[in-house]
Amino acid sequence: MGIRSRLAKFKKFDKRLTLWITFSGVLNTLAVLAPLVNHYQPEFHCDLSKVWNEGVLNTTPGALNLTSKRMQAYKKFMLPLEPKNDGSGLKVSSCNYYNRSLQDFLLYEQSNATNMSGFSKKQLSCNSGYTFDFIGAESSAAAEFEMVCGDDYKKSMAVFSYMLGMTIGGVVSGAISDRMGRKPVFLFAQFAQFIGFGLTGFSVNYIMYAALIFFYGASGMVNFYTSLLIGAETTERKNRNIICVCMHFGYAFGYVLFVPFAYLVRDWRWFCKMGGLLGLIYIPLIWIVDESPRWLMATGQTDRADAVINKIARINGETCEATTEKLLKNDEDKKEGQVEKLSFSKTFMMLFAEPFILIRLLAMAMAWCMVNVSYYGISLTTNALIGNRFINCLLSALSEFVSYGSTFFFIEYYGRRNTYIACMLTAGVLIIFTPWINLYSGNLNTAVTLFAKFCVTNSFYVVYIMTSEIFPTAIRHTASSIDSGFSRIGGIVTSFLIYGNNFITAPFIGTFTALSAVIFLLLPKTHNEPLPETIEDARNMTRGIPDAFLTCQGLKRRKKGGSDDMECKVQQA
Repeated sequence: MGIRSRLAKFKKFDKRLTLWITFSGVLNTLAVLAPLVNHYQPEFHCDLSKVWNEGVLNTTPGALNLTSKRMQAYKKFMLPLEPKNDGSGLKVSSCNYYNRSLQDFLLYEQSNATNMSGFSKKQLSCNSGYTFDFIGAESSAAAEFEMVCGDDYKKSMAVFSYMLGMTIGGVVSGAISDRMGRKPVFLFAQFAQFIGFGLTGFSVNYIMYAALIFFYGASGMVNFYTSLLIGAETTERKNRNIICVCMHFGYAFGYVLFVPFAYLVRDWRWFCKMGGLLGLIYIPLIWIVDESPRWLMATGQTDRADAVINKIARINGETCEATTEKLLKNDEDKKEGQVEKLSFSKTFMMLFAEPFILIRLLAMAMAWCMVNVSYYGISLTTNALIGNRFINCLLSALSEFVSYGSTFFFIEYYGRRNTYIACMLTAGVLIIFTPWINLYSGNLNTAVTLFAKFCVTNSFYVVYIMTSEIFPTAIRHTASSIDSGFSRIGGIVTSFLIYGNNFITAPFIGTFTALSAVIFLLLPKTHNEPLPETIEDARNMTRGIPDAFLTCQGLKRRKKGGSDDMECKVQQA
C-alpha cells in the first residue's frame, strides 16, 4: 500500500499530527548543513600585497603599475606549485610563497627570463593573510577567521563543537523529557536552535563562533527526534512508519530548500541571520503540539492523559473508549504501578540492570554512531566532489527523497532490521573504494558517493524509527537519547575525518559501517509489534534474533505449552 493511500486512511488527528511533525523538521537542515556555507573554501593563496608594498619605497612609481596580466606573472613568480589533493596534477600552493622580493620580480621581468632557476627556492609560510577566489559578495567563516593551512584544524573543531553540543543536549534532554514531558523539551529545542543559529551571524571572532555553534548544537536534532517520539506515542503502531517517513520527507524538503537559499545568500553572516529569523514560523507549534498521552499514563498523570485522549476523540469524531483502545489498549492489562515515574538514578540503573537492555542500548548506539559518521561524512563534503557544488548538494538532497520513499516500502515488505543490514553493508563497501574510484573517474566517484549516501539515508531512517520500539516506556526516551548521544560521538569522529586524507579515512569509515550491520543482528524485529510498556514486554521481544545472539544477551526461547509459540525467559544462573 502506497504512502498516499495510507495517509488517506488516517484519522483527522493523525493527519494533523503528521503535518506538524513533517513541518517541524523542514528547517533543521540550515543548522546541519551550515558548514557547506560557513566552511566553504575556494582556491586561495598567500596575500602577496605585503611583499609587494615592502618594495614600493625602493622602486620608481612607473614600475608599480600592476595590471591584471602583470599580477598573474607576479603570482607565478612568487607562488610554488604543489600536488593536488587527489594526486591528479599540480596547483598553486595555498600556504607557502617563495622568499623573493619585489625587486627580484622586476629583475625577472626586465631580463625576460624563461625560468626562475636563478632566484631563491626557499619557501615561507604565509604570514600576512590569504587571498580567496570568492565570486562577488560571497564569503565564509573559514576565510574570515582564517581556518586554513596551519589553522585548518579550526574547521574540524567548529564541527566538533556542534556535535559535542548535540551529544550533551541529547543525553540531558532525554532524562528531562522522561521526567518533565516530551512537549516542553521539543519546544525548547526547536526555538533554541534558531536563536543560536541567528546569533552565529554576529560572531566577532572564532571563539564566539565556536561557542554559538555549541549552543545551537545542544538543541539541534533534539527537536527532530522528540517530535518522532511524540508521534510514536500518540498514534496507532500501524501508523508509526508512515509518520516517520513523512517527517524525514520534511527534512529532505528542507535539504532541497537549503540549496537555493545558500545559492542566493552567499554571505555567511546573512545566511545565519536570515536562517535564525526563519525560526519564527514555528511559533504556532506552541498551541498545536500535544503532550504524549502514553507518557502521561506511564507517569501517573491520568487526568491530563484523559484530556488529550478526549481531544483526539473529538477531532476524530469517535468515542473516548475507541481512542483509548487504539492508543493504550495494553495498558489495562498492566498492574497499577508497574510503569512508574522514575528518578534519574533509577532510570539509569534500569538501563544497566538487565543485560539484554544494555546490549540493545550498545548495539543501537553503534548503529547511531556509524550511520552518522557515514551520513555526515558524505553530506558535509559534497563541496569536494567534482562539478558545481550547488548541483552536487542538490543531487545529494534529491537522493534523500528517493531514499525515504524507497525505505518506506523496504520496511513494509522486508522490515526495519533487514533494511538496515542490507543498506549499511552496501554503503560500507562503496565507501571503502571511493578514493580509488576517484582516481579513475571523478564523475563516477560522484555517482558512487551519492548512491552510498542513498543507502546510508535509508539506514538513518531505520534507526530513527526503531530506537523507540525496543525499550520500555519508562526509560524509552532516556535510552533513545543516550543512543542519539552516541550518534553525536559519531559526528565528533566525523569532524576529524571529513578534512583528512581520503585514502585513510574512507576505508576506516567503510569498514566500521559494514561492521555495524553485523552487530544489528543482536536486535529484534519490530515491524508491526506493539511498543513495550514494561521490562517484561521488552524481554519478550526476540523475533528474528539468532539463537547464538540470544544466548550472549542472557536470554533463551522456550516452547510454550507444546505449541510453536515461543516465550523468552531470562537464563537462570
